[in-house]
Amino acid sequence: MAKAGDGPVREWPLAMRMTCGTRDVAAAGFKRKTNGDSAISMETSTGGMAMAGMFAYIVGSPYVFIEHFHVTTAHFGFFFGVNALGLVLAAQLNARLVRYFTSDAIIQKVLMIQVGSGLLLFAGVWSGVLELYGVAVFLFIYVASVGCLFPNITAMAMAPHGAIAGSASAMIGVIQFTLAATSAALIGAINSGAAMPVATLIGICGVSAAVLYRSMVAAGFREAV
Repeated sequence: MAKAGDGPVREWPLAMRMTCGTRDVAAAGFKRKTNGDSAISMETSTGGMAMAGMFAYIVGSPYVFIEHFHVTTAHFGFFFGVNALGLVLAAQLNARLVRYFTSDAIIQKVLMIQVGSGLLLFAGVWSGVLELYGVAVFLFIYVASVGCLFPNITAMAMAPHGAIAGSASAMIGVIQFTLAATSAALIGAINSGAAMPVATLIGICGVSAAVLYRSMVAAGFREAV
């Protein structure tokens, strides 16, 4: 408390003092409670790699469908809309699956689906076996699977950090969208007009997500949710 003779004391508005205090406490709590917590980083990176694969599809789908397979713009809208519908329906399905299975069980099955669809897409495009509808099917499977994976991986990452949920959520968003933006930028930079870059990146992202999650499980970081 200021004493007489100490000179004028600058008093910040109450709202500003409350805001700054809350921010400082949250930041300190986040650093303290997540210090050394490898699980949240690995879970977040798992979701980030899966999202990176989806963003590779979003940015690269015009190259695949319009330039590579010569689909008209009107029909391209159909393919894109079907995949978006698959993502939404998978998220609705997940809301029912979590009533009967743990998030960990769902994640492991979905990652298997992602790895399978990503590798088959890559092999099919590389060998030339897959034509338009074959590529469309594997893209649909991969994109739809993100609708089941993302809510569960986010719930697992957030579960131990309820007291600092805002800060934890912000960190998760930054990591995941950084990976996704990097993937999208890479596809845009290649700009080859072919299906191979998209198929390759989706395959890499699917495998990377599975490896990260399996590494976390092997290290004993996993918590059933």
